[in-house]
Amino acid sequence: MSNPAVSAIVLAAGFSSRMGDENKLLLPFGQHSVLQETLSQLCASNVAEVILVSGFQSSTVLNSLDTSRITITSCKNYYEGMTRSIQQGVRAVADTSEGYMICLGDMPLIQKAEYNLLIEAFGKAYRNSPQTIILAESQGRRGQPVTFSTHYREAILNHQEMNGCKGIIEDNYGNVTTVEMAGDSILCDIDTIADYRNILKSRR
Repeated sequence: MSNPAVSAIVLAAGFSSRMGDENKLLLPFGQHSVLQETLSQLCASNVAEVILVSGFQSSTVLNSLDTSRITITSCKNYYEGMTRSIQQGVRAVADTSEGYMICLGDMPLIQKAEYNLLIEAFGKAYRNSPQTIILAESQGRRGQPVTFSTHYREAILNHQEMNGCKGIIEDNYGNVTTVEMAGDSILCDIDTIADYRNILKSRR
């Protein structure tokens, strides 16, 4: 039985405010940038589509990418908070989508196999309940990405907390399935230069 169609929504609109003058998404990572590596792993996975939400320094970011396999949507009010980018991504997904995998553009350590594991978990849970939410966890800590079924479309679009959709998760915790991940890549995003250096070290 095939898995439901899951759309990856990649958030790449924020200010990188704790990075000083650096845009963290454009920092080198192997042969790619941080953002390009994140997108490449998603494009190689079993997601049905990859939606990139741009905002801050949009032209510079997009000009640095291979955009041949992704759909780009611009969030005009990205400065209001992460939720606006999530909402913009949800509006852009295909009508055939059955799930929204909310991904951060600054998490290049997550591999395609890990995305596939979460997609498989979503498929299994979704067949039991179309209201499922999938959380990734490692070492007792909640990480990224989070996957919502499209049941939550209106709840996401009407959500008023600007720091993400934690409130929707809390309000629907009975529908949550937690997936324990083998490594800690789902915990490793980049907020500071120290985070970036640690990610580079862990890759060696």
